[in-house]
Amino acid sequence: MDAASNDQAVRSFLSTIRVGDLCSGVATEISRSHGVAVTLDGFPTKPLGSVGPSDLPWGRARTEDVEVGRRITAEVIAVDPDEGRVRRRRVVLSRRQAPSGPAVPF
Repeated sequence: MDAASNDQAVRSFLSTIRVGDLCSGVATEISRSHGVAVTLDGFPTKPLGSVGPSDLPWGRARTEDVEVGRRITAEVIAVDPDEGRVRRRRVVLSRRQAPSGPAVPF
């Protein structure tokens, strides 16, 4: 996939997500300072989801409870399309606010 078609795919995917949706995906990177990067179901080519440390249910101290490769479900608290910079397009997620229940399928 070339850069232009990838850019369009990201825009299209982000347009389907709404604040309050539950999303599922796989944790791809974990950092105490940045939280968890998530490759969301429906867009497997790059991690577009981000759960900040303060939006994890246990706060900053317990990032060891999430492992790379583990599936997580989280609530969408913001969608950042950032039209000017492709690399900043993302879905901001929170595990703290996520009620139990099925995730929204894409």
